Amino acid sequence: MQERLLTPKEVAQRLNVSIMSIHRWVKSNQIPYVRLSSRIVRFSEQELNKWLKERSIPALRRPSVRR
Repeated sequence: MQERLLTPKEVAQRLNVSIMSIHRWVKSNQIPYVRLSSRIVRFSEQELNKWLKERSIPALRRPSVRR
């Protein structure tokens, strides 16, 4: 089965950022992407999920207050 490739617009919507942010991240190699031609980039859904997981910061647990 072939892996789904996402467009910059789809990635921007998923991450709740602008398409310009996605293009800046591509230009600075901050996000994994696949270049299909000199002007077309796509994003592996699997690699994007892995990239997000690597950057996730677990929520801090507040110490319970004893009363």
